[in-house]
Amino acid sequence: MICYGYIMKYNCPLCKSILTYSSYEFARCLVCDAYVRNPMTYLNRSEEHERYKLHKNTLDNQPYLNFLTPLSQLVKEHVLEGSLGLDFGCGPVFAMEKLLKDTVSLNHYDAFFYPNEEALNEQYDFIILSEVIEHFHHPHKEFQRLRSLLKPQGLLFIQTHRHDDIPSINNWYYAKDPTHVFLCSLKTCQSIADMFNFKMIVVTNRCVILQAN
Repeated sequence: MICYGYIMKYNCPLCKSILTYSSYEFARCLVCDAYVRNPMTYLNRSEEHERYKLHKNTLDNQPYLNFLTPLSQLVKEHVLEGSLGLDFGCGPVFAMEKLLKDTVSLNHYDAFFYPNEEALNEQYDFIILSEVIEHFHHPHKEFQRLRSLLKPQGLLFIQTHRHDDIPSINNWYYAKDPTHVFLCSLKTCQSIADMFNFKMIVVTNRCVILQAN
């Protein structure tokens, strides 16, 4: 970090370009188009964990399952039966596994709720990131790791609320969650594809699918 009075400069955690903070909250990267929360405001690990425990992510919460259903349908449409996948950032319950039923095999990893390091030693046909990348403190490092876990032609499913059509980040509900530190647009997703040797093959209003080259 470089500080000039009230102006703070950091490197973008994805593309390493210079970010300039003239306010306390977010800066927009002029290269990859991500909004990045000021690192000075990040919650510590314990605070972050407590925040996640407030989420009502349970297998009997039908609105939660309904929210995940479009992503599970995309997986069913684009992944062969019997494929091996990883639900990265799965949370406290295995909701995607329930929605996908017996169509695929699914391993799970979550840094807070299911830190199954053995799952990070496999190679996968596909990886699911459902409402995960907005929490990445170090997205460049995370996408490097995820890319290394995918087989050739493997698929990366990313679900997040992109900021493409948001008139003001300051009033956006997604930016008000203090654990949301990396907010992307479609341009950001394309930057991820370019940086880590993917091609973007599907775009919906909330999801993108990247295929490893």
